[in-house]
Amino acid sequence: MTPFEIRALLDELGRRLGDDVAKFWRTISGSVSSDEFRSMIVSAYPGIVTPYAASAAELGAEWYASQPSTSKYRPKVGDLPTVGRLEGSASWALAVGSGDAAVTLLQGAATRALFDGLRETVMTNVSAERGAKWARHASANACGWCRMIATRHVGDAATFYSSESAAGGDGNRYHDHCHCFATAIRPGQSYEPPAYVEKWNDDYKAAAKESGDPKVIARLMNPTH
Repeated sequence: MTPFEIRALLDELGRRLGDDVAKFWRTISGSVSSDEFRSMIVSAYPGIVTPYAASAAELGAEWYASQPSTSKYRPKVGDLPTVGRLEGSASWALAVGSGDAAVTLLQGAATRALFDGLRETVMTNVSAERGAKWARHASANACGWCRMIATRHVGDAATFYSSESAAGGDGNRYHDHCHCFATAIRPGQSYEPPAYVEKWNDDYKAAAKESGDPKVIARLMNPTH
């Protein structure tokens, strides 16, 4: 499977997950007190999200195994988002937003957890397989920040990551609704970034001439800029 096929599968899982979050919200909305409503959302949220994150993690392991390698390493499924993290995300969404805005925040955090299932699996196996690396694969409509990070895998000075920690704070930073993920480069293989990343690299060079601040560069690279 190509990264684009993987993203299509994750996007479909994300659509279904978002529908399930909204459906549960509608099911209990107006039937209980506000305090009970909040408690029910927070306690149910991990149960809604975790099966989808698990599916993404399993997909990540299958995808990793399908990639050619000069080693005999057998991939495994990575860790899933914890119940505590998911409950915290739900609590945050309910504290920041209300009504449809809160549903959108819950869906965004759920999408992040879903993609993290695959991301963590890829990075876990890259860390375990000697000689493996990973790169950040961004979608064509990615935000400026994700575009900026993706350009690090272009040209003679291309940077790849050998573990989650090797990516540092920026390379492994994802936001809610983010559709970037880690793609493995197994031993004996090379990485060819999507053609649109070459254009982003030109945009990066132009933005870097105006500022050395990554936040400013990301803003200048934003497609809505």
